[in-house]
Amino acid sequence: MMIRLFSITAMSIFTISCSAPAYFSFQSLSYFDNTSSQAQVGNLGIRAKSAKFGFHRGAFLSDCGVKEVPLHVDSRIPFFKSVVPSFGEEASLEKLSPHLGYELEVLERMSVLVLSVDPMKLTPMVKDDFNDTCKAYIQRNGDASRLVTSVAVLVDLPILQETKVDLRVHAVLHHTGHIGIEVVGERKPVKQVVSPNAGFAYRYAHLCWKEEFGSDILVRASDKNYAACPDGYDESVPENWTWSVIGQEDVVDEGADKEEAPAEPPAEAEKPAEEAPQEAVEA
Repeated sequence: MMIRLFSITAMSIFTISCSAPAYFSFQSLSYFDNTSSQAQVGNLGIRAKSAKFGFHRGAFLSDCGVKEVPLHVDSRIPFFKSVVPSFGEEASLEKLSPHLGYELEVLERMSVLVLSVDPMKLTPMVKDDFNDTCKAYIQRNGDASRLVTSVAVLVDLPILQETKVDLRVHAVLHHTGHIGIEVVGERKPVKQVVSPNAGFAYRYAHLCWKEEFGSDILVRASDKNYAACPDGYDESVPENWTWSVIGQEDVVDEGADKEEAPAEPPAEAEKPAEEAPQEAVEA
């Protein structure tokens, strides 16, 4: 996969207030600041109730029965220090170091990768691949359920700092949130496993239920710039909803069609042919 290289003009990091979270804004998509090490790509959890931001992890994808998941590498930023001014006029590596949990000399050599789960695979993954444990978690938490679908991670890998060589960067989500990175350039491939706690920003998705009975669900990115759910779906879980109703509407409709089909009238019994009257024979 060829990765586009973005400059400081393509993304920014900023703090919107003392009471609200910091954001990492990339190509107009905002990511929540991650300081709790709770939000790693692929995590299933719940959002904070009061302020409508924050995330509490319930399970890794591997806990849900999902094995390795290929990740999209949305962007590579060679030097983390290039985005420091976007934290504000007073920002510096020295001040960000304790916030991000890295020693200063380590942070200075970090690169950034923005990774995401293929959105086309999320819905079938939840419906078809999740085990009973994670399905029960979603049923219990309803519309507070969230899936972390994208993260920005800090990676200490010198080849990622290349700016004059086209690099192909691949990533895959392993057991318990670890991320496998492979970088292919002019030399032989370089591999590294990145800790799930390397993420410093994340974006999540919520569930949409088909209106009335919840006979279908789909995963939808949580973004205030777009409708929460498509037509015919709602982000509020139907009352007393269970996984057993998934797909049931189709069955009901098929049954209704059969009942409404008019029965063919019974064939009339064939009448015996009338015998021709016999003429009287004179003696």
